[in-house]
Amino acid sequence: MKDYTPQIIFNKLNTHAPIISICEPDRDIVKMSLYPILGASKIKNAVINVYGKKLDSNIKHLSIQNLNYMPRTAIYDILKNTTIIISHQIMNELNYLHLEAAWFGIPIIHNSPMLKQLGWYYPEHTINSIPKLWEQIKNITFIEYLKKV
Repeated sequence: MKDYTPQIIFNKLNTHAPIISICEPDRDIVKMSLYPILGASKIKNAVINVYGKKLDSNIKHLSIQNLNYMPRTAIYDILKNTTIIISHQIMNELNYLHLEAAWFGIPIIHNSPMLKQLGWYYPEHTINSIPKLWEQIKNITFIEYLKKV
């Protein structure tokens, strides 16, 4: 648990290459990784780790750099090796991933209207706002960070 003090998590935000974790199961459109991958791909120098099932699509033709598909992993291990979580849902507003990230103090960018006050919110499918939200996150003060997570 010593890896999860707020100061340690906050210090990870000022890295040159953020490690972005995407943990959507990709079983259907309700919780799929395509939107977070596309949004994260616009963040400069980002390393994007997608956990779970590999997205069955032609995403490989998009030439997204630093995109890694990882096997299913315990959430504790994912959170201790990430800078930020990006999540996307459709009609599934209560996502336990959001609550787990908040509990551990990991910044999360998401589109869940029910949890607007938690982390950094983008409405519906506006994934173009994800890089802008990342810029806000990496430039906040420690006190502002504590209020959001």
